[in-house]
Amino acid sequence: MKFMAPEVLEDQQYNAAVDWWAFGIILCQMATGRYPFNDKNGAAKLRHSILEDRPKVPVWTPSKVVTLLKKLLRKKASSRYGINGNIRQCVFFDSIDWDALENGRLSPPFQLEALQQPARNNEGNNLFLHESAPRGVNIIEGFSYQSPSWQE
Repeated sequence: MKFMAPEVLEDQQYNAAVDWWAFGIILCQMATGRYPFNDKNGAAKLRHSILEDRPKVPVWTPSKVVTLLKKLLRKKASSRYGINGNIRQCVFFDSIDWDALENGRLSPPFQLEALQQPARNNEGNNLFLHESAPRGVNIIEGFSYQSPSWQE
């Protein structure tokens, strides 16, 4: 239920706006390490919080992230980013050259380093060394990379 958009919880017809809602929930958890609605007191309280409460993010959350989350987590599906407005124009994505991205001309923000002799897991797939996260607050346990641009 934690990723369900209000229109799904209310048994209304829905469209791709529910995916943009779920993206907002995931982005909030990745950026803050927290869920934006009250999920501590059972399913009924969670449902009520999703339907009625404004999403809550920590005060230290970068303003660009807050701006994007507010537009992705709008209760009214028809006004939610992805359905209404061009998400590419959000200030959060200012640094992205969309043309270069779509044409494969952007370099990734970090490269994984292959082992000298690639180790293989039980399925025979190569394993990689993960580059450590930049210095600073690693707010999500096990999340190995946090873009420095997320820190204002």
